[in-house]
Amino acid sequence: MDLTSLDYQAANPASELTNISAWVFRAVAGHLPVLRSLQIPGQVDAADLAELAGSVIHEFSTVGYSTAVAQSGESTIYISATRTSAQVTVAAPTRALVETALTSIERLAKAPRLPGVVDVTFWTLSRGYPRVQVKRLSTPAWAEIEMNYAAAVSSALSQLVALDGKVGQGQLLIWTGPPGTGKTTALRALMREWASWCQFHVIIDPERLFAEPSYLLDLLNEAQRGNYQSADTQEPAARPWRAIVCEDADDFIASSNRKATGAGMSRLLNVADGVLGQGERVLILMTSNAPVSRIDPALLRPGRNLGHLEFEALSEVEAQRWLGNSTAAIPAGGLTLAELFERSGAVTRLVSKPTSQMTHGNYL
Repeated sequence: MDLTSLDYQAANPASELTNISAWVFRAVAGHLPVLRSLQIPGQVDAADLAELAGSVIHEFSTVGYSTAVAQSGESTIYISATRTSAQVTVAAPTRALVETALTSIERLAKAPRLPGVVDVTFWTLSRGYPRVQVKRLSTPAWAEIEMNYAAAVSSALSQLVALDGKVGQGQLLIWTGPPGTGKTTALRALMREWASWCQFHVIIDPERLFAEPSYLLDLLNEAQRGNYQSADTQEPAARPWRAIVCEDADDFIASSNRKATGAGMSRLLNVADGVLGQGERVLILMTSNAPVSRIDPALLRPGRNLGHLEFEALSEVEAQRWLGNSTAAIPAGGLTLAELFERSGAVTRLVSKPTSQMTHGNYL
């Protein structure tokens, strides 16, 4: 085998872009005398595995296909991965170095998953084609964090995390609430609790997802396949659920912005309970810092909406219980989760001088 025999074309319109990794590999490793490959079954993200194996030089990912090049000591590594397997090629000065690198990479790819580590797929549209990257996220158990929420929110979340794939009617989840109230932390716990029956897909650019039909169809088709090689022949009940997550979607779901997002909103509703979403086993979770009064009522309609959770600060009593033996006074309006962590000393921030009012910012 030699470098000129490497030909990693993807069955994708963006295939010319995937060759860049192969070109980089040839440029870096062309002078190395020993080259060997191995096949690793199962779904692997090339960039994720390359990062574990060495220092990443180049990576590319698109729907169902990813490539990466990494350097580890004197060895250069090329990884080409599909949704069903990965091919790893290593070039090095000696056979011993090649064998060592391949053995290490195979072990990393097959390493047992740590408790609470969940595969999450991130999506974005780039140059007209969707790009995806699978990341392994560390997530908390719901039992570990349920005290972080006001009683009403904690009760609703407990019912939500207890779902086991029998979702029933309604495929749309709306989470609203001020910044710092723990929406992202709750989302990570949900990923862990639902890991056995639901795959999570986080959309980095939700405003484009529902605005561009081809992007949405690519997502539905790819998410449907998941880790299954024969998903197209499976009965719908045999497929896992997928949760499409759109964080910080204030502008998109606000009723005042319906004119600007009209077509996109229609597609969202069509996935949630229309013809487009029939048989797809898809849940859509949208988070927003906006108050419920700003949310488009169409998103909250019974039968379409699986749940609307309004995150809020913990009350004085709840905040005092959370802080334990602290004797510090609690404001009348209570404290958000972010403020509680700051008071406990778990997080700190640098300020040049005290201020009477500090905004929380607009992120979750």
